[in-house]
This record gives sequence, structure tokens and C-alpha cells, in this order.
Amino acid sequence: MIEDLLLLYGDALFADKKIVLSPMLDARILPISCDVEGLKQVLLNLLINASEALSNGDQVLVCTSDNVNYEGQVMLEISVADNGPGMPAEKIAGLFTSSEVGSSAGRGIGLPTSLAIVRAMGGHLVCRSRLGEGTTFAILLPRTGGPDAQAPVGAPS
Repeated sequence: MIEDLLLLYGDALFADKKIVLSPMLDARILPISCDVEGLKQVLLNLLINASEALSNGDQVLVCTSDNVNYEGQVMLEISVADNGPGMPAEKIAGLFTSSEVGSSAGRGIGLPTSLAIVRAMGGHLVCRSRLGEGTTFAILLPRTGGPDAQAPVGAPS
């Protein structure tokens, strides 16, 4: 699903700005059950936000990692990381509470909605950023289906 999303939107979001999109997806990850359409919305929102924050020559790295221990729970991690300008601490503190901060200029679903979608799947959405050092958003999804689990992600389509 992630590969398909990157193929569908990668060039449209990053090619004109000469931003390098690099997927590092672990093919050994077993499928998980989750809200696939919701996860697509969240990933697309994170990609749109990255494309708007970056400029010529910057890089976006989309990675997957399995067996991540988050507060004693085994999770699958999907991260969208960039080497862009980063954000100050005060902006990070309000990312998931304001529809204005971090939203994708009215074109995407916004970070508060992304957080709600991920939480409905029993997961977490976290952000790490430093000025001048880039930003990483990580989606952590439980290995066992969350409350709104619907379909396996990672299974052949």
C-alpha cells in the first residue's frame, strides 16, 4: 500500500521542487490489520506537509520498521523524515491541536485529524524536529488490530 501511494503521488509532490523521495520499506514486515483508507489519508497528509516545507535538493525518507517497543506494546512504525528546516519547540507543541499549525494549506486532512485516525486504529502519531535538522513523523500501529481495524496492510493487493 505504501509503495503504491508513493508511486501515485511521489512525482506530483516532489519532482517539480527537485526533492528526493527515498523509500526504505522493509519487505519482511508481515501484514497488519488497520483502517487502510485512513492510513492512506494520514500518509498522504504527511507527504503533502513535507513537500510544502521543503525546497530544492531536500530529501524525504519513508521508512518502515517492525517490532518497535512503544510503552511495552509491539508496534509497526511508518516514518516520514526530512532534512528540511525543522520546527521550533513552540510549533511542535501545538501541531496536533490546531487545524492551522501544520495543516496542508487547506488541501489535506491536517495533523489533528491525522492523529484522530491513527488513535482510532489503536496507534500513536509522534513528531521529532529541530530547527535546521529536519522533521520526522512516526506512525506507530499495534501488531494486533486496533478498535477500527478493517483490512491487512502489507498483504498483496
